[in-house]
Amino acid sequence: MNADEAVAAAFELLRAGDAGSAERLFREVLVVQADHAGALHGLGAVGLQTGHYQEAIELLSRALAADRSQVDVQCDLARALTADDRPQEALPLLRRALRARPGAFLPHYTHALTLFKLGRYDEAETAVRRALALAPGHPAAHLTRGLILEGKGWYRAAAEDYRRVVELEPGNERARVRQGNALVQLGRIEEGLAFVDGLLAAGTDDRMVQATCLLALLHGGRTGDDIRRAHARVAAGIEASVARLPPAPPRPEGRRLRIGYLSPDFRQHSVAFFFEPILARHDRKRFEVFCYHCNAFADEVTARLKGLAERWVECGRLDDETLAAQIRADGIDVLVDLAGPTAGGRPGVLARKPARAQAEWLGYPAPSGLASIDVRISDARADPPGSDAGDGVVRLPASYFCYAPPRDAPAPSGPPCRKKATFTFGSFNTLAKVSDECVALWAGALARVPDARLLLKAKALAEPAARAETVARFAAYGIAPERLLLRGWSAKLAEHFAAYSEVDVALDNFPYNGGTTTCHALWMGVPVVSLVGERQASRMGLSILTAAGRAEWCAEDASRFAEIAASLAADTASLAEIRARMREQLQASALMDAAAFTAALESALEVLGYDPSDKK
Repeated sequence: MNADEAVAAAFELLRAGDAGSAERLFREVLVVQADHAGALHGLGAVGLQTGHYQEAIELLSRALAADRSQVDVQCDLARALTADDRPQEALPLLRRALRARPGAFLPHYTHALTLFKLGRYDEAETAVRRALALAPGHPAAHLTRGLILEGKGWYRAAAEDYRRVVELEPGNERARVRQGNALVQLGRIEEGLAFVDGLLAAGTDDRMVQATCLLALLHGGRTGDDIRRAHARVAAGIEASVARLPPAPPRPEGRRLRIGYLSPDFRQHSVAFFFEPILARHDRKRFEVFCYHCNAFADEVTARLKGLAERWVECGRLDDETLAAQIRADGIDVLVDLAGPTAGGRPGVLARKPARAQAEWLGYPAPSGLASIDVRISDARADPPGSDAGDGVVRLPASYFCYAPPRDAPAPSGPPCRKKATFTFGSFNTLAKVSDECVALWAGALARVPDARLLLKAKALAEPAARAETVARFAAYGIAPERLLLRGWSAKLAEHFAAYSEVDVALDNFPYNGGTTTCHALWMGVPVVSLVGERQASRMGLSILTAAGRAEWCAEDASRFAEIAASLAADTASLAEIRARMREQLQASALMDAAAFTAALESALEVLGYDPSDKK
């Protein structure tokens, strides 16, 4: 067959899912005809499908140079640029494609993907609706619209799109897990976990699906043993699929201990509020600090953290094998994972054991289950001895949290109940943490303070259907709709902090406590009442409040929770005093003693990094 016939056959193979055979055929054509536009396009499409985006961009750019009229090439190049975190460069290509073929599905669909990547959700939704009008029932377009709707906080509508994908493609695991996760994000946790249980029981090996499933488990009423077993099963599959590196050589004589921090969250993210003060205070005479930034996205927080790190490694585009080799080549003595099995986490790197010792800390309130992790860094309140935390826990003296508030947080105001006749409880955590058990818990507090309102602020509450569902859930416990104030999320951090001026007392979630939100509330002078459970996710409030010197706001059962909330509501003069003095007290507490925390962490890392074979 001639070159054109070979290219057509290769595209058929690619559409059938045989990327390897398609690639071989495209390359054979290019050996004979190096500038064949179709073969260059096909090989670029293989790179796009297999995640080799930079190679795809180079090949598709050559294909487009050979024939600039090809709309499909323009769209594929735009997709590759978007996937490579260069969506702004994709927009001119898509404008050309839309002008050339305004009635075609592909330009509108690709435009939606790019606008979604840019966070322009309303425009992205318009684009994907046009695509679906041209190709009704297109599974990928429904999946994309679901993701766009999630970005807007419209999880109920997103769940319907995912349900449609599952109808069209019953084996689509990503649609199934996103449908389950959308339900979890609405607070319909057990309903959503039914999807998660099915996927985990089937033994999915899709890392994104695994990460979504495991995080969703933390929101439900599962025991610590159940959660640990699920994580261990997933971790065992990951570790069985990779080869561990040989043991690391001894540390050279006189060299400082090399600490590596691994995270996709060196940006405006909860992790940064607790990591930045430690990074700033590491003893550089004893430690050489590396930060492995597993994310192509960067912002002003990224820039600050980069300025504090001795060595900064951009690794968002590195595959697991390459990154593990980089960490080994860097001679890391202790690698500290800050993400766990979350989106962007790198369990495939950790499973290869690139560092002599490996720890997990901060970013995930459960054991990852990886046998390659030597210790978890926690504390005696979050993971008390004899609990279901398992072996290998290093317990820091105070809390495993050390908080640094944002620099532009507004000053606390007085309790709003002293300006208005109404007392206001509040929670600014995700609706996924508002389990049925949590609704019952909060309803008990509201029953003790019958004139009080509850202000909930969460991304999912941007959607009218989600607000209606939330009203109905509280109504089942006797809470009238007029006692609820429901708001969507604040895009700007300053607006988020300003909303604390409307809350008298914050109610913590259960069984998945707040972490960052609890610290933010305290910084704004707002007391937080927390119920203490059995597993780490249910004990974060205890860890934080004890370190802040406010263990008396922790309850051992629902009755005591309601009692503490009612007691705080009954004494508005004390609330005013708490609000006025809270920042000063926090700054003097263990929760914000970054020097002591860093010293304790460094001692733990030194013990972990010690090896008798090291050359002294």
